[in-house]
Amino acid sequence: IVSFSFIDKGVPFDPLQNHIAIAILRMFVRSAAIHSDMMIWSMDETPERGCLNFIHSLFAVPQISVSFLDIPDNHLSMVRAILSYWDQNKEVLLHGHFRAEHPELMYTRCSSENDQKKITVLYCDGSYSYTGRPEEDVWNTECERELAIFNPKREILHASVVDCQGRIVSSVVSSDPLLSFLTPRAGRIELRKS
Repeated sequence: IVSFSFIDKGVPFDPLQNHIAIAILRMFVRSAAIHSDMMIWSMDETPERGCLNFIHSLFAVPQISVSFLDIPDNHLSMVRAILSYWDQNKEVLLHGHFRAEHPELMYTRCSSENDQKKITVLYCDGSYSYTGRPEEDVWNTECERELAIFNPKREILHASVVDCQGRIVSSVVSSDPLLSFLTPRAGRIELRKS
């Protein structure tokens, strides 16, 4: 077995270019560990803004280039939460079936999935159709906004909205065919099938 590791070109202050390069590499180099470029952000930014670096690199091995000695508590909380999420889901994120949609718009929706879980990042889109897996997570990279979740088979779903620091903002159990959630920037909706 031959194993390779690929790293994106140098774009440490540009999460969008990191995301595009990772999407292209993931589609064409399916058997290798893709690594993000080093992530750097200003501590003067909000934790949500800093978290966008991670979300844009979610489908690659994250690499961080900030000093943890001087990081504010809210940024440290965000880093811990996103790295914990990545570690718990790395099998799906790195080895699941990867799909990047809308290349003409710089891949505005990317996902990775296996039989048990699907993780989707909405870089621009504001809606998502639940596909029936036991667990599905939908990430929001835009500003705080309403995300529409279509539930065509009217499955009973436990839905939780989680912010970038891993805190549950709201939750509901519903089988409605259309659900709407106010989702914070750099937050996610966790959908769990009953």
